[in-house]
Amino acid sequence: MEPILLRARGTKNSRSIAAYRSAGGYRAIAKALKMRDVIDKLWAQGAVPSPTPPAALEAQIRRETELNGKLLRAAGVGTN
Repeated sequence: MEPILLRARGTKNSRSIAAYRSAGGYRAIAKALKMRDVIDKLWAQGAVPSPTPPAALEAQIRRETELNGKLLRAAGVGTN
């Protein structure tokens, strides 16, 4: 069974956007990423906690997708 990270009260489906928002969404995750035990567990797994507002994360993903696409095209890498 997979661990449940967020669950809205009274719901069984913790994977829905509604459950995410009901559970506090970004604010809940940002709060958890400031907790010492959470930070330690993430570091132990090789992850670096860096709470990023949703809009900033979306912009970062767009930039990286564009850059990686250019690099792959320049290298002649294509899809099957």
